[in-house]
Amino acid sequence: MLPTAHIIFLKFPETGKVKTRLGKDIGDSNAAELYRLLVERLINTSNTQSYDILLFIDPYDKILNFKNWLGDNISYHPQVGADIGERMHNALQISFDMGYKRSVLTGTDIPELDSVIITSSLESLKVSDAIIGKACDGGYYLIGFQNGKLTKTVFEGISWSTDIVFSQTMHIFEDTGLSIAQAPILGDLDDIQDLQKHKGNLKGILDTLDIY
Repeated sequence: MLPTAHIIFLKFPETGKVKTRLGKDIGDSNAAELYRLLVERLINTSNTQSYDILLFIDPYDKILNFKNWLGDNISYHPQVGADIGERMHNALQISFDMGYKRSVLTGTDIPELDSVIITSSLESLKVSDAIIGKACDGGYYLIGFQNGKLTKTVFEGISWSTDIVFSQTMHIFEDTGLSIAQAPILGDLDDIQDLQKHKGNLKGILDTLDIY
């Protein structure tokens, strides 16, 4: 076990169950396949010598499907909580209960996210209590803490899935007294406009899909 962890939230890539907004433009099957390939790229390019990977999956009752897809040598856990904020807090707390000193949490649909950003973010937590990575749509794609610095308040009272998630979270952070580092601002994939912006980062993946 390494001292640091990258927590990844992911869903099973069922057609019509992932990237549904994008699916309206490129087809549900293409959207599901794009999601699957993004997950595989993120995991396959992770620097597993620098940090452990903890997969928090949804739905958990498909764990055998996840293992058939991604292998059984990764740590799988259920997402537990009433909303995304509670689920993220619980996942981070679980990582600290396991003994990790520093953990960051991300999703999977950020084309520019790579092991360099994850490693750098974990390194930042040596001197900062917490770290957050703003997304271009006003949310955030990454959040992390030192063990012992996790606070539930930054996940409460947030207007999830809106363009004020990041600003609301930062306001709460300011009241906690924690020192906060910021990762680079990155964009995620929600619709066809996002896909067009990131064509350069997705060339290898898009070549396998019948989109353009």
